[in-house]
Amino acid sequence: MVSKYSKVGLIILSFVLVTTFYALYVNHTNIKDEKFESYRLGNIIDLWYFSNITKRQKLINNLHSFDRKNKDSFSIYLTKQNKLKYELGDYDKSKYFNEDFSSYYYDNVIFCVNNFHLNLRGMMEEYNQKHDNILFNQQFEDENHCVIHYRLGDVVTLGDVIDYKDLIQTIRDLEVKLSVIEIMDGGKNHHPVRLNSISTFKKTLFKEDTNSSEVIYNKFYSELKETFPDTKVIQSEKRTTDEDFFRMASAPILITGGGSYALTAAVGGKSRIIRTPSCKTLDFPSQGCRENLDIPKEGCNWKTYQYKML
Repeated sequence: MVSKYSKVGLIILSFVLVTTFYALYVNHTNIKDEKFESYRLGNIIDLWYFSNITKRQKLINNLHSFDRKNKDSFSIYLTKQNKLKYELGDYDKSKYFNEDFSSYYYDNVIFCVNNFHLNLRGMMEEYNQKHDNILFNQQFEDENHCVIHYRLGDVVTLGDVIDYKDLIQTIRDLEVKLSVIEIMDGGKNHHPVRLNSISTFKKTLFKEDTNSSEVIYNKFYSELKETFPDTKVIQSEKRTTDEDFFRMASAPILITGGGSYALTAAVGGKSRIIRTPSCKTLDFPSQGCRENLDIPKEGCNWKTYQYKML
């Protein structure tokens, strides 16, 4: 007869085994040991830029855990840089910065957006030059070429997908005669890093999340074509993480969903028009909207938009 203590032990052991298997599976799926394949690039940029002013030593130390031998990516390039020493001076740090990743919150971004842009853009240009300028050498139709990064993948699993109809309305509100609307991959095959529940594990293991992402993506693409019949609507060609990041940062017009990956591309980029969602936190858009904002980035028209969840 199995004692209650043995049952508890078996439950704990099972949980450990499942969690370990899940971690191995996600790492194998999400991390590609290839050129230009950054892992969690938005978070890495956040830690690189804000690490000197947000006393999160554990996260700062974790920068180096992303470093893998022979991996040539922008995220690894940033982890090896020690050039940035940005200080807030006499400002009350608690007023502007959170314990979480700082770039998830607009109040933080607004406070330092132009300094953030100059420093990040400088590192992007260094990395681009290191690779014979191929990352910024991406072609667009003209100044009215619009690139959309609509976040899918892990946020589908976690139930944090912004309704694509609100992105379509945002594009209509631009009142710009667009030459091209290009919808990017949006991380359709990206799985959650953390195991939050058995449901999350099941969706990832049986690829329910990637299948759902594909369905949502195709509906969005179809509705863009229907809504803008006189505009060329295209799907981005398959690119690496860094190539997509630099493409967003080069787009004449950029529309995004949530997440720090898209947000930091907007910060580092030179788009003349940017629209991002009015999230209370860009990490979890389901926590609701805040008031619309004008982001005071020099040389561009950056506004946020209201949204509902899908």
